Amino acid sequence: MIIIDDLTYESLADQETRNGIRAEIDKYIELNNVSDAKELLEKLEQLFKGNQSTDLYRQYNPVFIQLKFLCLPVLTVNEAAALLGSSLTVGLQMGIDVFDKLDDLLNFYRDEYSDFESHKQIAMRIASNKERIGSKKIFIKGEASAVDPTIANWIRDFSSTLPINTTPSYIEEAEYLSQNSNVKALSKSEADLLKKTLRLYNYLRFPVRQSDRVQKTGHKVGKVITGPSDDSVKVTLPADPVERLKAKYNNYRRARWNVLKLEDEILMQTKGDNEALKKELSAAAREYNSQKLIACIKILGRQNALLESLRQSPSWQHSLKDYIISKYAPTSEPEDISYVVERLNENYRNPAIISEFLQYLFVDKLKMEENDAALTAIEIGQLLGPDYELIAYGDQETGNFVFSKNKIENKELVMEK
Repeated sequence: MIIIDDLTYESLADQETRNGIRAEIDKYIELNNVSDAKELLEKLEQLFKGNQSTDLYRQYNPVFIQLKFLCLPVLTVNEAAALLGSSLTVGLQMGIDVFDKLDDLLNFYRDEYSDFESHKQIAMRIASNKERIGSKKIFIKGEASAVDPTIANWIRDFSSTLPINTTPSYIEEAEYLSQNSNVKALSKSEADLLKKTLRLYNYLRFPVRQSDRVQKTGHKVGKVITGPSDDSVKVTLPADPVERLKAKYNNYRRARWNVLKLEDEILMQTKGDNEALKKELSAAAREYNSQKLIACIKILGRQNALLESLRQSPSWQHSLKDYIISKYAPTSEPEDISYVVERLNENYRNPAIISEFLQYLFVDKLKMEENDAALTAIEIGQLLGPDYELIAYGDQETGNFVFSKNKIENKELVMEK
C-alpha cells in the first residue's frame, strides 16, 4: 500500500513504489474509486511538473492514462476528447465501464444550450485516433489501396457501408461486425474491441438515436433531443422573458438538423482537411448557402482552425473592414476606426472582432434574423472557448438572443461589460 502524500519524485523510480501504484490502480478499478484516483493523478501531475520530457515520465505514461480513464467523469470535455482521441483502446480494455463514465461527464456538461456539441467534439477526436485494432491492412470501399487498421480508418470503413445522410442503426452495426470482410480477419478479442469502439463513437456522433432505446425499453438514456428538420416549425412564444428564451432556443434547435446532416456530408467529402473545408466555406459564401456556411464554420471551430482561417483570408478581412467602417462611422472618430481596421490581422483573436465578423456574415450578408444569427454565434462561441462565450447571449430582460454590444475604446474594439 502506498501513501499518496508521502510520494516524492525520487521515489517514483523505485520498483516497490511502481508496484504499489499499480496495486492501488487495480483497487480503484475494482471499487470504481474516482476520488482516490483523482488524488493520485493530481499528486503525480504535481511531481512530474517540469519533468515531462524525462524517460521516467514516459514510463509512467500508461499510469496517467489509466488514472485519467478512472477520473473520466470529472475531466473537462477537452481533456476527455484528448484522452479518447489517443488512448481509447486502453480504456476499453481496462475493465471499467467507459460508456457509463463518459455519460456521467456529458450529463454534467449538458445544458439547454449544448446541442450535443460536447458529444461531437469527442467523436471528432476519436474519428482521427491512430490506435490500431488488428495487424492487417484493411480495404475501404471506393479506395484502391489498403490502409492501416487505425480506429480512424475503421470508422471510415464502417461509414462507407452506410447509405448517404443516414444515422446508423444498431442492426447496421451488427451486420457490419458480422459480415464485413475486414472484420472477419480480426481475432475474437480484436473484433470485440472494434465493436465497443464503434458503439462508443456512434453513441457520441449520433446521440439522438438513443431515443430508440427509450422507446423500446422504457428506460431513459440521458436527455434526448428530437425534432423535425423543417425550418418552418414554430412555437408559441410565452410572455415571460426567460421562458421566451427557452422557447426560441427549442424552436431554433428543431430547425438545425439540416446543418447537422450537412456537417456529416462535408466531413465525409473533405475528410476533415482544413484547406478543403476553407474551400467549401468560400463556395458556400459565394452561393449564399447559409446552412452549408454554418456547417463549415462549426467544423473549423471544432477543429481549432476557424480563427486562423479568418486571419489568412484577405477577402474576409476586406469585407469585415468595410463593415466595421460603415457601422462605427456615426459614433467613433475616423482615426480610431482606421486604427482598428488596419490591425484586424494582428488582433484576429479579439472576441469583439469575432462578434463583428459573425454579425457581418450572418445578418448583413446572409440576411438571417438576428435571433437565429445570435443563437448560431452562441454555438460557435462555445466551440471557440471561454473567451468567446459572450459574443452573443440570451437577454433575460427582453427575451431575445442578441450579439454582444461592442464599442471602440482607446483605439481598440471591445465588448461592453
